[in-house]
Amino acid sequence: MSDNTKEAPPRLGIIHLLVWIFLNAILFDVFRFWILDTSSASPYTLPSLLTTLVQYSMAIGGGPLLFVARRWRGITFPTEPGEWILLAMGTDALLKLLVFRVLIYVLSLEDFSNGYIWQAYTSLAIVPICLWFIPIFFVSKTSWRWFFAFESFYFCAQTFQRVSHISGIDTQSADQAITTATGLAVIAFIYSVVSDWRRSASRGWCHGIGLLAFSLYAVRVVLQAIFGTRMF
Repeated sequence: MSDNTKEAPPRLGIIHLLVWIFLNAILFDVFRFWILDTSSASPYTLPSLLTTLVQYSMAIGGGPLLFVARRWRGITFPTEPGEWILLAMGTDALLKLLVFRVLIYVLSLEDFSNGYIWQAYTSLAIVPICLWFIPIFFVSKTSWRWFFAFESFYFCAQTFQRVSHISGIDTQSADQAITTATGLAVIAFIYSVVSDWRRSASRGWCHGIGLLAFSLYAVRVVLQAIFGTRMF
């Protein structure tokens, strides 16, 4: 923990759980027409949607919201790899949800696959690329640096894939890059977590929430890849 903090980070308390429940309620409202209309979809669609909901609420609550709350109190945040994960995932999710809500409710779009949505998300791609790249200069452990580098590369490849798709270009090379980046990021993540566990490294509860959020994200990506349940 940094020496320039004015006070120690608070422990996990009931207020954090209440915020998480509140965020789940809001996200359920945003996703309700997918969650409640899965009768004709794959049986794996609903688990993927619920996994997305839980992961988003954890990332938004533990990322941008906690960032504002702790900086307001003079506490340095983020400092641990898991906290950087929450900030990157949460900020990206929050921006996407805001764009999604504007396009759906203001422009009265009803189909998530609408081209306007994907064009808007592609234009925001610089956000996750930067948010995953910046921690490389702040985390101390080399394996975590590689993890963030691979994640940043993953979003670069994802952006290239979307641009190629919109432009009508073959996406095979982008697909391969995404697969490679995903595999390398997961390997680096597992290695880093196991290495910290073997060293009995104590990084705090927020770091643990970040690890859990990324694990749910990995589960969601696998479900999407296998069963075609596409969500953000």
